[in-house]
Amino acid sequence: MTANEVFMSVMAVGVVLGGADKLLGCRLGIGQRFVDGLNCIAPMAMNMGGILVIAPALAQLLQPAVLPVFQAIGADPAMFGALFSIDMGGYSLASALAEDPQLGLFSGLIAAALFGGIISYIIPVGMGLIQPEEQEFFIKGILLGLLGLPAGCFAGGLLMHLPAETLLRNLSPIILLSLFLLVGLLRFPRQLLRGFGLFNRGISALAILGLMVGAMEYLTGIALLPGAQPILDSFVIPGRIAVMLMGCLPLLELLFRLAHRLLDPLGRRLGVNGVTLEALLLITTTAIPAFSMLRDMPPKGKTAAIAWMCGTMGLITSHYAFALGVDPSVCLPQAAAKLIVGGIGLGIALAIPAASAFYNGTATGPLPKEH
Repeated sequence: MTANEVFMSVMAVGVVLGGADKLLGCRLGIGQRFVDGLNCIAPMAMNMGGILVIAPALAQLLQPAVLPVFQAIGADPAMFGALFSIDMGGYSLASALAEDPQLGLFSGLIAAALFGGIISYIIPVGMGLIQPEEQEFFIKGILLGLLGLPAGCFAGGLLMHLPAETLLRNLSPIILLSLFLLVGLLRFPRQLLRGFGLFNRGISALAILGLMVGAMEYLTGIALLPGAQPILDSFVIPGRIAVMLMGCLPLLELLFRLAHRLLDPLGRRLGVNGVTLEALLLITTTAIPAFSMLRDMPPKGKTAAIAWMCGTMGLITSHYAFALGVDPSVCLPQAAAKLIVGGIGLGIALAIPAASAFYNGTATGPLPKEH
């Protein structure tokens, strides 16, 4: 059996356990997690479906502007897709704009899962969910997460058998934008975060418009946007991800229960707490609950969790399922890239002593107050 087949078999065990508990009235509690996984399909279809509908037409619209810019710097236009999360149009744009299909896969399934996930999901969504007093550590976590981004993307590309010189040339826009983001978060955090919030709202608006266009074409047969993907086709990927969650969430619930007594002492040895370690596991499936868990973590734990999230968000669920549906051969390179980025950020966060200035508001200082 291949690694993908083994992984899918494990998820199938989770589906059976969760479904059986649901049939028995959720006596073990994992049946509810089975249902929670299925219920994720609606918000994912809302965010993802509309973008997937209009992405082909959007790529045609953007191509005249994107093509000369990326050609001038020697990069494939597919790298433009890395500005968007893999499941929010990143892959669709990368594959549609790609001159080299392999670079389309690299940009859409690896770079978009990392850089695109940070700028179009983690930053805008996270800032809307966390408490004001957590923003300083959120930003520090993003900074640490960005440090491993070039290494992770490069390693993922090498595992796809792309030449090193090709990778360096095509990663140059991502590296430059990462440096811009690092400087911006240090110098102008509020303005930059507000800009990302507007960016996210723009993507959400496009998603709703895409759903409207797709639904109108399905219901009336009138093609409002030539080149748009049929709406039912755009729901396939959210469906795949929901099936993965139906198996993954029950297994994760069992793991938490079995390891609960071990997490607190292990967390203390690492300078964090048990809640932080629970969040690190949860992030590999879904990021949303981890944001609300930040309030129960020490400063070091908050920073470590966000740094880990920058790499491993959706590691074994949404991003993995997306890659599996497009090209299973990219699943391993994607997972390796994610673990490298998340591992570097997490390792640095844990290596910095909890009593250091970095975690006590004197290294970078709190966010400036708005006037």
